[in-house]
Formats: sequence, structure tokens, C-alpha cells
Amino acid sequence: MIQFRAASREDLLRYYDGTIPATMRAWLAEDESGVLGIAGVYYQHGQKVVFSDMTTRAEVFRVSIMKMARHVLSQISGTLYAVADPKRGTSRRFLERLGFVKVDYADHIFKRE
Repeated sequence: MIQFRAASREDLLRYYDGTIPATMRAWLAEDESGVLGIAGVYYQHGQKVVFSDMTTRAEVFRVSIMKMARHVLSQISGTLYAVADPKRGTSRRFLERLGFVKVDYADHIFKRE
């Protein structure tokens, strides 16, 4: 069974091997075997950017992950950006289901207003 919880500073330090890459608000997805992934929002050049980094083990929980993503995004106001992972075929479709649309000026950048 998958569980979600807010990531603490210690969680972020552990996940990112001692260096947190940006100021962020993040959530962990976990099951009985450990961390399945992390997702959240950070600021880059004054813009809100959503992100996720999930293991392949997380794929069996895609419905739960989608529900959690919708819940989290409903609490974030304003324009959001996301970068689709070109190595993951489902990345673009996942973002589109969350209401993001591809921007005209970059191949993997999506936006939601």
C-alpha cells in the first residue's frame, strides 16, 4: 500500500545525497519497502515549477499517485510549469491529464494556468 507524507528537511537531504537542489515543498511516496519517489514544487527564476521523481516500482500505484497529484495541485495557485521527462513515455500524458499544455517555445516544457 502506498502512503504520502510531507518531506522533511532530513528526508530531502537523504534523498538528494546531502545537498537539496532548491527551496521546495515536497511530498514522499512510500510503501513498506521504502521511498517510491518524491514530488513537489520549487521556484526557478520567479516561476513555480512542479516536479516528480518516481521509481519504476511506483508505476503500480499510478491511480493513487494521480489522485495525490490532483489534490496537491488544487492547493497551488497561479501559473505552474513542468518539464516532461523525454525518457519516460508516459510523462507528457501524465502532465496533460493534470491540465498542463505544452508551450510553443520548448519541446518538453508544459504550463498550467
